[in-house]
Amino acid sequence: MDLEDPIADYDILPESRGPVRGKHLLPHTSEGTPGSRYRYHGDRFGLLDRVMLNATGLTFAELLIDRIILPLDLQDTVPTPVGGERLAYERGEADPRFQHAWNRLTAPYWLVQGYGNVRDEYVEYFGSAAGLISSAMDYAAFSIALDPEALLAEETLAMAWSPFVSTRGQAIPYGYGWFIQERDGTRLVWHYGYWRSTSTLIVKVPERGLAFLLFANSDRLSSPFHLGVNENVRRSPAARAFLDIFVDP
Repeated sequence: MDLEDPIADYDILPESRGPVRGKHLLPHTSEGTPGSRYRYHGDRFGLLDRVMLNATGLTFAELLIDRIILPLDLQDTVPTPVGGERLAYERGEADPRFQHAWNRLTAPYWLVQGYGNVRDEYVEYFGSAAGLISSAMDYAAFSIALDPEALLAEETLAMAWSPFVSTRGQAIPYGYGWFIQERDGTRLVWHYGYWRSTSTLIVKVPERGLAFLLFANSDRLSSPFHLGVNENVRRSPAARAFLDIFVDP
């Protein structure tokens, strides 16, 4: 597909005031009049699952395994199993490659006021918006593969890592799947992850060749800081420490 294609071409008709295109789902500008304003919305982003399925006949999980996980030889990265797949993992009967990652998955916790850390369960979901199991080392391999164009052409990566310009001519704080932030002339490309009992933080500084990765088996890296609403990675104490020491001393 082309990012200019209306997703209606793939039998997907979300509520909107005009044709929603692939280029609107990726930067969270698909609501209201498509392309006119930014509003972070994981469910709308997740429509990409159906776009890819209807365009290719393959699920997002199948595409991810074929195009990223296997070529990069990621040993600890697997789509979160759901339904019958999850039972196979729990019985030790899944694909041995991915069973290995599942067997090493750390226990999840949830901080409950008055009780402290309480053992929890990971959410049973996988899609383009959430649900990938991975490790910091595997994500580092993915991050490195982005830099020398092992996965994406230079022009594609430049588009992903540039602020999307709305139909009103305003640059929004998001590109194609990444938050984009400028600080004293230095571009920061970043994202956070946040769901029940899991949180992550990824900050890349392309001009410096730097990447900072932090993964946790609780929600506490993200939940207190509202990064998706404020679009400012420096609200995270961990990100702020990294930037102050390595980028902005």
